[in-house]
Amino acid sequence: MTNILKHIFGVALGIFLICLAVNTMFAPHQVAAGGVGGISTIFFNVFQINMALTALVINSVLLVVGLILLGKSFFIKTAYGALLFPLFIELIPKVPLSNDILLSVLFGSLLTAMGVNILYYLDASSGGTTVPPLILKKYFGINPSLGLFITDALVVISSLFIFGVQQFMYAALVIMLTSIIMEYLTSGLTRKKVVYIISEKQDLIAAELMNNIGRGATRLLAQGAYTSEERNVLMIVLNDRDFNKLQKIIADYDPQAFVIIHNVSKVLGQGFTYHSVVQ
Repeated sequence: MTNILKHIFGVALGIFLICLAVNTMFAPHQVAAGGVGGISTIFFNVFQINMALTALVINSVLLVVGLILLGKSFFIKTAYGALLFPLFIELIPKVPLSNDILLSVLFGSLLTAMGVNILYYLDASSGGTTVPPLILKKYFGINPSLGLFITDALVVISSLFIFGVQQFMYAALVIMLTSIIMEYLTSGLTRKKVVYIISEKQDLIAAELMNNIGRGATRLLAQGAYTSEERNVLMIVLNDRDFNKLQKIIADYDPQAFVIIHNVSKVLGQGFTYHSVVQ
């Protein structure tokens, strides 16, 4: 029951953030940034059709199509979000939070990325234009990311002929910014550093690392290409805060150490993502 409630609340939060961006940052400035929100913005400005009604009709039609072509499982997983989207579009006031269109685009992209990221994490959907890419994948083998890009691109390109070049450019900027922010939210917050150290003082560095930072290290056997001499390389995985401490340890024990640093997007395993069930 707790997991179900978390899922319900999480999906509602994700869709709320997306709709907040549409109603307060995109639609007031005629920025049709893809998706059902973008289509609703176009229909409202051209035909004066209520945005929530447009979203409800599109999502309902695509839900039925999805039920027929993608099955009952897809319908159950998508229906809640697809019906919640037009509800929030109706309830959230369509009042611009800023008269600066660029500022609205920037913060709207952030809110959209956060909302979509929550839905991806919960394996949920707001329906709408996320449905056609799944159909294209199932029946034509087209990658869903490409299918979604094509769908959103059609909406953004349509805005070019309706709202003009400037609004088209802002809409395209939203698509790019949302993608970049989503990538950062997905992997940037969990980024770690992998450090390789070749030093005569490895044992001292490893001991200090364990005692003061609480991180272990792994020794790798390496061989020089020219001399064929075998040497140990110390491999350490740690976060940015601990990396600063490691730098000081290396400087104290062996300022001449050869150090290689890699940024990695995610680390799985004991001490990073998995936690012991033994208390």
